[in-house]
Order: sequence, then structure tokens, then C-alpha cells
Amino acid sequence: MSMTRRPLAPIHEMRVVSWSYPPGIAPPDARRAARRFTRQGANTVITEDNRYLLYNPPPGAPAPHFHFVPTPRSRTLPATRIVVQAMHAEGIRVIHHVTLCYASRDFMEQHRDWTQRDARNPSEPLFFGDYGGVWLFCLNNPDFRGEFISTAAAFTRETGVDGWMIDETEFLPDWFSCGCVHCRAAFRRDTGFELPAGHESPVWGNFGDPVWRAWIAWRMTGPARFFADVRTMLDSEFSDKILTACHAGLADTWSAQYWACDEVAWSPHLNLVFYEAFVRDSIPFHSWPRFVAELEAYSVCARATPNPPLALFYPRSRREALFCWALATSRGHRLWGYVPHGATKPLVRLGAATSSPGFRWQAAREQVFRPAEPLARIALLFSKPSRDMVSPLDNSYYIDEWAGWATAMAEAVIPFRVILDRDLAAGRLDGVALLVMPNAVCLSDAEMAAALRFRAVGNKVIATADTAARDETGTGRHVSARRDFLAKLDIFVPEALGRAAFRGYARKGQQPPAPADHAARERITQLLRTFPEAAAWRASAPGDVSVNVMRRNDGSLAVHLLNTTGALRASGPGRGTPLGTRPSIPRRRIRNIQVEMECPACPAGQPVIHHFGRAAAAPCPFEWNNATLRLFVPEIGDYAVIDVPAPGNSVSP
Repeated sequence: MSMTRRPLAPIHEMRVVSWSYPPGIAPPDARRAARRFTRQGANTVITEDNRYLLYNPPPGAPAPHFHFVPTPRSRTLPATRIVVQAMHAEGIRVIHHVTLCYASRDFMEQHRDWTQRDARNPSEPLFFGDYGGVWLFCLNNPDFRGEFISTAAAFTRETGVDGWMIDETEFLPDWFSCGCVHCRAAFRRDTGFELPAGHESPVWGNFGDPVWRAWIAWRMTGPARFFADVRTMLDSEFSDKILTACHAGLADTWSAQYWACDEVAWSPHLNLVFYEAFVRDSIPFHSWPRFVAELEAYSVCARATPNPPLALFYPRSRREALFCWALATSRGHRLWGYVPHGATKPLVRLGAATSSPGFRWQAAREQVFRPAEPLARIALLFSKPSRDMVSPLDNSYYIDEWAGWATAMAEAVIPFRVILDRDLAAGRLDGVALLVMPNAVCLSDAEMAAALRFRAVGNKVIATADTAARDETGTGRHVSARRDFLAKLDIFVPEALGRAAFRGYARKGQQPPAPADHAARERITQLLRTFPEAAAWRASAPGDVSVNVMRRNDGSLAVHLLNTTGALRASGPGRGTPLGTRPSIPRRRIRNIQVEMECPACPAGQPVIHHFGRAAAAPCPFEWNNATLRLFVPEIGDYAVIDVPAPGNSVSP
């Protein structure tokens, strides 16, 4: 391998594109592509169309019908080596994107013993009709796991790839897989339960049965153990290698319960958390509050890693692509740029890849976008067992209540951050003044005790609906124990306010989502504002603007201002008009925005505002007195970010 001529950019500055390179690529073509990527502001490439790592038929074998291009490893490996050499010469990192569990028929027939099996009828390999039809290998099969991991290690050594994005890490096609001998033995060993056989067992699909609930929870541990093994291999044989996984929708019962895909379980073993912001036919611009809820949920998973999370949206126009980049950036995510299909003004196309409209502008001022955490004193609990253990394949019971609070806060410009059950149990609530538990029906005794300890030192707690009705396994809790717990909280709302206030995804070809219940939304904001000490900052603007304040380790701030004008209104002359393929994003400036926050001392330098599309930053008017900092923004266009130095008393407004 040739030596890298330019240093690789830090992962926290990644600006990502994908590239579908042919297996016969020549070095000059790879070098030309690398130079084009650099000119467009990209510094990381995720490979595409070379995703079948284990498949390696003999030369001349006919190509099977398969969802992914079935390129043999014997051709993928030398092509990837050429790509890595070319990209490294330009300082571009290469993450290899592969499928894990999917197999073509011919490869499945070679390894029938690796396949997933329906627990009710384990004699036949499972087939999944989507994606053109695929067979599936079992994550808990030790031979398959060992072969994949050893092959990945050899591929890393021989190509020099900088990391792995492992996709299709799942059990399919439903929640009865996998029932192979390896899964049955491991389930018995780990839970003490015996998995039944045959179609007639009353266990199947019965969330009232502890065996079924244990099965649903246990299935999610298989992918997590797989990623733990890959992480161990990478750390033992290499240094500084990225490991990430494709995941689309953390707050969703379908992928977790049905396919055993759970970013919460995976994230301790990854060093890059990835959110594929894919919701079928969704329009990100018109759905931005719901996507904010997901972005914040992925952010909390990423806090255990050294790197910011990465997001991939699917916009349908250049204007919406810019909006998606700014939305992700405003929430501390990096972006994987995407080609909007049918864009009237296509993004810069590089083969099958593209760069985001914001990459070059962002690259010129990376110091503004260095890692930061939300400046927020309100913690919104996301309860993994409440998602998994109660309501089968139904988001309306728990998820909509949780997302209703998140979307209400996003729209009302109330700062919040998400925490997980494991954060609550461990008491990781530094800087939090108010804990919100919307319908957290499944709470462990340890989590309940942690919430009460949090309140005992002067903080506040709000809960709603069926919070604490069950323990973390989904087993019902005694009524008196729950009553005693709720009585010690500051506010308990027995109804599901968030469900009424919920704003979901807007979808192409459908009518806009019904407006959220105004009274429920108002009550949520009033409850939150009952505790003014929980407001880390406040913002006001005579227009539709999403604001987020992020604090860096040195105490400096990044204040993100995103213009959302027209996003939450119906597209067309009336509510009966379905949403079109491409959202109409108005070009409107918002003027006279103010952001106010506590600040112990005057900033040590002049705050400056960076307006997207402008080369030069401008001073941001501000005032500081009585430990309060006020920022005055004369106007913004599509997006702007204010860089506020850490407190230091050296500048007078």
C-alpha cells in the first residue's frame, strides 16, 4: 500500500458521500474521483455496490438474481484496494459498506447449515421476499460469525479500509426467527426459558407470556454480540478503525420487535452511530419535528462513542437536501450526502455519489462545528423496554406519547435532550433540572429509585399515563408500589398528553398529518414552563425557526438557527390536497431573533454569526449583564450558526 500523502480528516469532521465503483476500476479513474470528492468538500467515502463480502464463486459462474450486485470477493478486493489508495492520497477515509445476513440462493445452498430458521418449523431455511428475494444467515451461528469476522479482518489487512458499515444485521422475515439449534440453545442458556416448537404453542405472539417477552428482548442481543465480536477483532488487530451499522428508526416498534434491530443495544460496541432517516414516502421538510425526535435519540446513543452521529436523509430536491443537511447539523450530526431523485437542479454528481450543498461551506469553517452537547436541563426519557415489552408492532401506545413530547418541545423551542433507561439507572443526569417520563410503562426498581433520588436533591420529575405500571421485563407491578412512586413525583398526568399532541411524518401523496391537539400541546408547554429553572435558554422570533444551542467542552457555544417557514403547513390550497413529491420550501428571511441564556461572565470574545451561503462571518450583536447573555440576530436566510466564545469577561458589548 502506498503511504497517505494527506492526513485523514478527524472523524468528527466527516463529510460523507457514497461511491459505486466498478470491480474493474483503474487507478487513474479512482484518483480522478478522489480529486472530485475533495473539490466538493467530502472527506469520507462509504463504498456501495460491492457489498457481498463472503460471496466468492469460481470464475465464470453465472451471476445469481440478487438484491445487491453479486460481485465476487476475488474482484471486490483488488478494486477496493485501488479505491483506498486513491482516496488516502487525497486524505479521504474509506468505510466499506457490506450486507451481513442476506444471501443469494446459490450461496445459501452451499451453507444451508448457516441459515436462519422459523422457530415453529426449523427444518427449512428462511426466505424473505422483499429486496428481490433473499435467504438469510443466522447471526448466532458460530461458523457463519467466525467466517464473516475472519474474512473482514483479512479484507481490512489487504485493502487498508478505514472501517466497516455493516448492513442487514437482522432476523427476518418476522419475529419467529431464528429458531435454529444454536439460537434455541443460547436462549435457554441466557434466559432459563425453553423456546417452544410447532405452530400451536400459546407462547407465539403473546405479550402476556413471560417466555415471549424474554424471546423478543433476547433476539436483540444476537446482533449486539456480533458487533461486540467485530469490535474486539478490530481493536486487537488494527488501530483507529471505524465500526458502524445501518439502522433506520430507533423509536419504532417494528424494527426492534420484529427484526431485532436495536441501536440502543448495538451502540456500546460501535464507535460511529448511524441514523438512516428513512421513512417510506416521508418528506423531511414537512416532518422536521418528528425527525428531530429521532436525531436526539440517536445522539444519546452516540454519547458513549468518541464520535458524533452520522445521518442520512432522502430529500427530493436540492432545497430539501440543504434543509436536511442543516437540520442534521443543527442537532450535532454529520451528514451522509444523498442524490435527490428527480431534483430539478441536481446536486453535483460524481458517478453515483454526491456531496451535500452544505459540505464546502461547512469545510471552510469546521471550527464552528466541532463536537458539542445540547445545552439543555430537561431530560426526556426514552424507555427501551416500554417500546419492546408491551404493545406489539404498535407505535401509538408508547412511541407516539414519547414523540409527542419531543415534537411539542421542538416546535415550541424548548431545549431538551434525550436520555436512556441505562442513563437513568446509573444516575447520569448531570446538569438536568427536570426529568420527563412520558408513559414510561416499563421501569425497573433501580430506575424508579434513581428518579426519586434525583428529585430528593431539588430537581423535578413529570410522568404521564401508565408510567411504572410494569417492571423492565414487562411484568405488572403491584398497584400500591406504583401509587406510592407516582405520589412522590412533582407532576403526574394520568392521560397521554403526548399522544394527543403528537405530530407524525408527512408523506408524499398523502394529506398532511392532522394538526396536533392544540390544547394538549399548550398543556405540555405550560407544564414544562412551570419550572423556569429548567429552561437552559430561551429564544423568540417573529417567524418559524428551529433553534438549538450546543455547548462544547471549552464552554463555548454554537447557536443553530434553521428557517422552517412553511414546513408545518399544508402544501397546496387546502388540507384536502395531498402532499406533492417535492416540497415547496419558501425563500423567506426571518428577522429580529433573540436568544437569551444564563452566562456567568461575559464572553471572552465577540460572538460571530455564520450565514449559510456567505463567505464571511459577521459580528453578532449581544449584551451581557447580571449573568445573562442576550444574542440579537438581525436576520437569517435558510440557516445560520452563531459561534459564542466561552465566558471570560474580556469583551464588553
